[in-house]
Amino acid sequence: MGCSMGDSDCEDDEKPVRRVAVDPFQMSATEVTQELWETVMGSNPSDFTGTGLPVEHISWQDSQDFVEKLNQRRDGFTYRLPTEPEWEYAARAADSASPELTAVAWFGLAASSARSSRPQRVATKTPNRWGLYDMLGNVAEWCEDWYSPNYQRVV
Repeated sequence: MGCSMGDSDCEDDEKPVRRVAVDPFQMSATEVTQELWETVMGSNPSDFTGTGLPVEHISWQDSQDFVEKLNQRRDGFTYRLPTEPEWEYAARAADSASPELTAVAWFGLAASSARSSRPQRVATKTPNRWGLYDMLGNVAEWCEDWYSPNYQRVV
């Protein structure tokens, strides 16, 4: 976990790089879409609406309410947000090399192109080695754990 060796664009709380162990877990291949959110929750809180777009403009508590409703379906799975180590493990996909960012991530749209800085359709960039899309960029994602020292949740 932590900032990759040689990466100069790191915050102090991302150092030093350290090994962590995570138990086996499953993760959705994409961010939660607005269609899924609406199916489960009955409404759409997103500012930018559209088919295939990730849900956005939700609080950590909103995400917990969503997970609770998913678990009420009793479909054989137990749903929860990933911990920060799980999220980072999944994002890296056991790959020590940094990916070509333009292939896998939405970033700097307003500054570098004619596209507006807004959420983009899920799964339109290249997935990582484990078939997970949009692990870098697009919309912020909540994690289960707390972030200190300001007692905020990990995004």
